[in-house]
Amino acid sequence: MINRTTLSLTALTLSLFNTGATQAVTFNDDVELLKQKHQPIILTNGNSRLAVLAEYQGRAMVSSMAGDSGQSIGWMDRQLLQQDLSNVQNLNVGGVSRLWYGPEKGPYALFFKPGKEQVVETIHYPDAMTHIAFDVVKQSSQQVEFNKTIQLTNHMGTDFTFDVNRRIELFDREQLVESLGVPIPLALDAVGFSAKTQLTNASTKTLSRDKGLVAIWELGCFYPNATVAIPMEPPLAEITSYFTPLKHSHTRVKGNTVFYKADASYLNKIGIRPAQTKPIMGSYNAELNMLTVVKFQFKPPADGTYVNSEWVDDVDPYAGDVTNIFNHGIQQDGKAGPFYEMETSSHASELSPGQSTEHYHNTYHFSGNKKQLSRVSEALLGVTLQQLQQAFDSP
Repeated sequence: MINRTTLSLTALTLSLFNTGATQAVTFNDDVELLKQKHQPIILTNGNSRLAVLAEYQGRAMVSSMAGDSGQSIGWMDRQLLQQDLSNVQNLNVGGVSRLWYGPEKGPYALFFKPGKEQVVETIHYPDAMTHIAFDVVKQSSQQVEFNKTIQLTNHMGTDFTFDVNRRIELFDREQLVESLGVPIPLALDAVGFSAKTQLTNASTKTLSRDKGLVAIWELGCFYPNATVAIPMEPPLAEITSYFTPLKHSHTRVKGNTVFYKADASYLNKIGIRPAQTKPIMGSYNAELNMLTVVKFQFKPPADGTYVNSEWVDDVDPYAGDVTNIFNHGIQQDGKAGPFYEMETSSHASELSPGQSTEHYHNTYHFSGNKKQLSRVSEALLGVTLQQLQQAFDSP
């Protein structure tokens, strides 16, 4: 197994997130908080809830599987969201499903302006990922659809114009079961939703590999102290490690599964290449007794083009990862960080004018009887709750 490592970015991650906020008690608490500065769109079905903000690119913020008074699921920067953010640089407020674009770094990076050295101090989040609000074009009780034309410029100076169509859908129970393809016991509390994004080349030029391509990048923030399981296609050839080296205390491979300790106490990120990817991953948080599953679109093109965001030089810019787990690290006050992320990316294509690519990223949460949760975990991830909980027990 090859281990690729990069330079530490502790200062960057600590500066991008206000970490003093604590978890709200209920979904309604978070809705009321969001209403102070925003206009949240609330999707509902039975006891399922999902709060979405058009102001942040159609971002799903938090969900609930037990109605308005149920626990708010997902991490968002609650202190920051109460402030005036109009002039905040490199804004990121978290959320359970947010839309970004890759690559982050490299010759075609979207996070560094042309001519700027690619170091922590010069990173720049484009407005298309931060301050630009999306327009609501269709809305129902379970679904909201957004549209926006955006501009991006990569580090090489290539300009992009995209029409973005984004649909957030809250599943009913039947849709949830059908989308997963396995039975879900009625006794388990559950919530599931989809973020589907279509990116259309709205310029007059065909995108080309030598000028830079763009991928759809979906990320979700969750409370830490969970163990992540990533089912793999054998043989396992490589795990990409970002920012800091892989550690046995946080990353272990058992059989065809990568286990990751998402404890927000070691700044690190791992990635999985297309050849080893299965379109599913998940985690179990024993403190919350919550099983989380992410299922996503994975239809790699013949050339296997996935943009590369490694923070190292001399790498193939189109040999990147499909999935990533980001683990927040120890903060300046010595406490563990507030979240971890599960991330997925689309492949990148040489889109001609008017041509589109798309990506869906579905998120599911389950809670209830542990034996039933374990059966769901084994059916979807190939591992039981016991295997998840004991993955890091041995030295």
